[in-house]
Amino acid sequence: HRDLHSFPTRRSSDLFCVEDTVHQCGHVIFNAMTHERGEYFKIDPETPLKEFTSEDDEHRSIYVAFHGVFTEGLMNRALDICLSEKIFAGPQEHELKGRLVYILIRFLLDMESLNHEGIFTDKGLYIYHQLQREMVDMYRKYSALFSKYDLSNQSYNFDYNKFTTLNPLA
Repeated sequence: HRDLHSFPTRRSSDLFCVEDTVHQCGHVIFNAMTHERGEYFKIDPETPLKEFTSEDDEHRSIYVAFHGVFTEGLMNRALDICLSEKIFAGPQEHELKGRLVYILIRFLLDMESLNHEGIFTDKGLYIYHQLQREMVDMYRKYSALFSKYDLSNQSYNFDYNKFTTLNPLA
């Protein structure tokens, strides 16, 4: 997913490591959990998501998008714990808030793209609804940060250097 240009600077490496470790663990957990994909999907999980969203630039399958919301949910939870427990301060707390909001926006958009009838079995819907509750709780908790930060210069992966360009540390 990453190229060398988006690799974190030394200043952001601690948070990058937290986020990326949780992200990679999320991949492992999700792949193990959905080994029998038919238990979670009513349709072929490789169905292109754009069949439901009609977005020409959408290239993911239903499975990849569901995988994404699962990892995004875990990443948001981990960053929420770091923020709630005041593990980071100063520039790292600033970065933490930016990363959390950025991932939460992706989480919201991806959950919306999967919000269609006929995709999930009851087991898949259970996971989707758990993630939806998590997303709503996180949005309520951090909604004030949405209006505080400008993330318009971010690409697919969060870049703290770009973030500080539009959101300088006070």
